[in-house]
Amino acid sequence: MAARGLAVLLAALAVLGAVVAFLTSSELSAAVPAAVLAMAAASGAAAVVLAGSTRFRAPPDPPRLQDAPVELLDAFRSGRLGRVTLIGALRRLDRAFDEHRGSLSVTEEERLLAAPPNEFLGWVEAELDRLEAST
Repeated sequence: MAARGLAVLLAALAVLGAVVAFLTSSELSAAVPAAVLAMAAASGAAAVVLAGSTRFRAPPDPPRLQDAPVELLDAFRSGRLGRVTLIGALRRLDRAFDEHRGSLSVTEEERLLAAPPNEFLGWVEAELDRLEAST
């Protein structure tokens, strides 16, 4: 509410300064300061209005660490799409420990996506063992 009152006051001051500048236009020593006052007040009123209409939102909360295991459990139960999530999670872990390690080839990833469940789970287990051994 205070911002609205300030904006109205500054707008009124801008109008008053513009009227004085117009009426004293033949005398520059009075017209120029009145015009400057009008412009400054109008700029201030615009700034107050714009600042009042801007909504600042807090950044979204980062994902909680405890949600990751739930997502991984869902991925294990979700078939082929879940495998994509699991492969991505293992690749991110891999890059966290060894940034020079290359990613899987498209052919290897397609092979893992099409592999029988036991073979895919064997690959996951081998990757986890390898990551554990490297730490």
